[in-house]
Parts: sequence; structure tokens; C-alpha cells
Amino acid sequence: MENCSVCGKELKSFIEIDGKKICPECFVCAGCGKSIAEEKYQNKDGKNYCQSCLKDMAPKCKICGKTIEGPVKKLGNDHYHPECLKCCEC
Repeated sequence: MENCSVCGKELKSFIEIDGKKICPECFVCAGCGKSIAEEKYQNKDGKNYCQSCLKDMAPKCKICGKTIEGPVKKLGNDHYHPECLKCCEC
């Protein structure tokens, strides 16, 4: 039998990520620490995140305050939905 790349325990079941075998208990979100073995996840900057944490990390529109999930306009350090960013004169 093989051992988990994280905890070293003998694997009964595993998830293979980047060629490493990890037991489901060790495959956790880098943001909240919850298991992501049974849900969708995304790797960002070398760390795995659950969908909830990814949504929390997404930029928020400076005008409406909602999460920007699609196209984004950026001015300086501020983010905007394209439909929220309008000319103030016309």
C-alpha cells in the first residue's frame, strides 16, 4: 500500500493531485480548512480552494459592491463591472 503525501498514513482511498496521492481527509481548502474531496475546487497560486472561498476572494465592484465573476474593468486599485462603470458626464 501507498501512503498519503500529506499525513503519511496508509491510503485506503485517495485523490491524486499533481502526481501526489492524498487521503480525502487531508485534501482541504487553503482558505477555510474544510474538506474539498467531494466538491469542485480550484487551484490558485499553488493552493486549492473551495468555491465559497474563491467567491469571497473575487474582486468586488466599487460601485455596486457585488462580486465580479465575469469581465472586469480596473482603474487604479478599484474593480468595476463593465456595466457599472459609466461616464459621469453623459
